[in-house]
Amino acid sequence: MLAIVIGAAMIVFFVAGMTTIGHKAHAATTICNVKSFGAVGNGTTKDTAAIQKAIDSCASSGGGTVEVPTGKYLSAPLYLKSNITLQVDTGATLDASKTLSDYTIPAGVTVKEPVLAFINGYKLSNVGITGGGLINGEGSVWWSTGKAAHDRPRLIELAYATTVTVSNINLENAGSMHLFFFGSSGISVDNVTITAPSSSPNTDGIDFSYSSNAIVNHCNVDSGDDDVAIVSGIAESSAPELGASNITVENCNFKHGHGLSIGSGTTGGIHDITASNITFNGTTNGLRIKSNRTVGGAVYNVTYSNLTMTGVKTPLLFTGYYPSIPSSDSPQPITNTTPYYHDITVNNLVATGASTAGTIVGVPEEPFTAITLNGVKITSKKGIEVRNATVTVKGGTTVTVSSGSAYIIESQGKVITA
Repeated sequence: MLAIVIGAAMIVFFVAGMTTIGHKAHAATTICNVKSFGAVGNGTTKDTAAIQKAIDSCASSGGGTVEVPTGKYLSAPLYLKSNITLQVDTGATLDASKTLSDYTIPAGVTVKEPVLAFINGYKLSNVGITGGGLINGEGSVWWSTGKAAHDRPRLIELAYATTVTVSNINLENAGSMHLFFFGSSGISVDNVTITAPSSSPNTDGIDFSYSSNAIVNHCNVDSGDDDVAIVSGIAESSAPELGASNITVENCNFKHGHGLSIGSGTTGGIHDITASNITFNGTTNGLRIKSNRTVGGAVYNVTYSNLTMTGVKTPLLFTGYYPSIPSSDSPQPITNTTPYYHDITVNNLVATGASTAGTIVGVPEEPFTAITLNGVKITSKKGIEVRNATVTVKGGTTVTVSSGSAYIIESQGKVITA
């Protein structure tokens, strides 16, 4: 059926479940309501086919918005398309199937991991996820399997995507990571709330792998692993230039989780990262840069500013020995995977209730340089360990400890007061 309504400034078309709204001076926008394609939304009927049909139909019409209205929609994995915005309305829940076999990769489908994510996107452009509703990964069925992170489904995975907006949406209980970008650029993540139990394994909030030109703003993350992570993995021979760069994280709140992390994979290089106006409440770490001699590389031009930490165990953790630091070590030959951090600046950080103020430990063959603490004030049980690294403190930086020294200076460790 075709109906046409013409007004002074607007034209509305209704065609087979799709609504197209156009204005005289603007391109048309197609809205595909999943219920018009057969979705039930009762929480028990699998609506996979109907939702996917809405996505496909909207894409074939040139793109638009796929609307998931109020209700609870059970679904197996879904595939986004270019020029599509998935809108999960306030009062709507998009609920991931608990059937593990649903995540087996079908023939002809390309994804980065051994299993499908709940929402998948590969080589897409101009995509969005929004609406104010909830996307629930039902991850508890996976956490108890003991499977490695890569063998559990991510909630949303976008690989090689450009121009992506994720905004005003709630994400919950992913099988592993919640929002994962690989090889992507032009990313905006705004006003997103991510929640998973602190005990849930590998449930990172927002991950950028080999990705660039991204901004995370006004997000709340309470997870079982990194709240935000930036990695550049292991250099790929097919694209050795891939790294992670030009990423901004600001105006966010982190609760449980491992804090704001860079690494552990840094071989592709990570640089020009800024983070500001962030509160950490009860995270394991605050600022963490982690790598090792197997997956290391250069990390530089990183600036953190205006941070508040309460009850964070280790506010500063910069290490070239992830996951564990030896008591001593000898220099090794420098390779393309040697971890080397330089030009890292922390401005105006206030942390209270810490266990260890910081750990800044590089490898002896390539000590960390130009690490600057400016206006940093930490109250902790123990001080900052500095080994194979040069740290400059200024701007009234103070480390107040209940026992021992403020700075524990070890082999090749230097603390310079400017």
